[in-house]
Amino acid sequence: MYYGELFQLWFDNVTANTQQKGGDPLKINETFRNGAYYRWDLSDTLSVLSINTILSNFRDLQNDKAEKDQLEWIQAQLTGADKRKFII
Repeated sequence: MYYGELFQLWFDNVTANTQQKGGDPLKINETFRNGAYYRWDLSDTLSVLSINTILSNFRDLQNDKAEKDQLEWIQAQLTGADKRKFII
């Protein structure tokens, strides 16, 4: 629920965020609601990977699945991205 409400604040309520070139609201919505991480393409060769480091907090045992999902997502983003550069 928390990430859904945060998505609504950052993206639904601030429509300029979803109107910027490079942001895919459907893809952002999917990963953001899962654990507040997403990708924003600044150009054809440069992307920002916004990750949620709270998921990796060793004291936060409730987010094991979200942490695993985020790590798999990061790996998928970096795998096969031959000419793309990332800002993490």
